Amino acid sequence: MIQPKILLVDDNPANHQVLKIILPENGYQVISAFNGEEGLLGYRFHKPDLVIIQTHLPKKAGSELAKLLREEPNGDQTPLVALSNLRRENRDKELEEIGFDAFLKKPFSPQDLLKIIEKQLGPKSQKRA
Repeated sequence: MIQPKILLVDDNPANHQVLKIILPENGYQVISAFNGEEGLLGYRFHKPDLVIIQTHLPKKAGSELAKLLREEPNGDQTPLVALSNLRRENRDKELEEIGFDAFLKKPFSPQDLLKIIEKQLGPKSQKRA
C-alpha cells in the first residue's frame, strides 16, 4: 500500500521535525516546504493527498497559497488544512471561504492532527493504492 503524501508548508523547522516523526509512524509520507513559493512548487511536483498550510508564511501568505492551490489541476479535490496559532471569532468561516477544509490550532496534539487527517482522507483502507 502506498503511503498517502502530506505536504507540510510551515516556516518553523521544529514543526517539520515533529511531524516527520508522527506522520510516518501513522502511515503517511511527509513532504516539507518552508514558505509559500516552495509549497506551490511542492504541490505541483509531488501531487500530495493533503496539504497542511501555516497561515502566516514568508514569500506567499497561507491564504494566498490556498487560493492558488485551488486553481491547480485537481486542486479542488485536495484537502487543505490551515495551521495557525490565531484563534478568533469567525476564523473557521473565514478560512473555509478562502478554500481550507479544516483548521488546526497551535499548539496541537498528535491525536488532534491525526483525527483531522483521517477525517479529510477517509479510513486507511480507502486510501489510494
